[in-house]
Amino acid sequence: MKSIKCDLAVIDRALTQNQTLGKIKVITNKRGKILGVTILGSYVSELLFLWISAIQEGKSIRSMTNVIVPYPTLSEINK
Repeated sequence: MKSIKCDLAVIDRALTQNQTLGKIKVITNKRGKILGVTILGSYVSELLFLWISAIQEGKSIRSMTNVIVPYPTLSEINK
């Protein structure tokens, strides 16, 4: 298993709304299949649906970098 972590402070939408406290942690298997996600922050609901869908569909972490999202949005953390 592998974990990937990112702070919301690197996302433009979080910066513009002064809501930079938060993190996302994605757990994958050795091949990159997403097994679980932990999200902490003010706008969790904006991010949650995308990750739930990815887990249900058996997506890989690499496939998440190809998702097109509006800008600015917290969902760009997938990149």
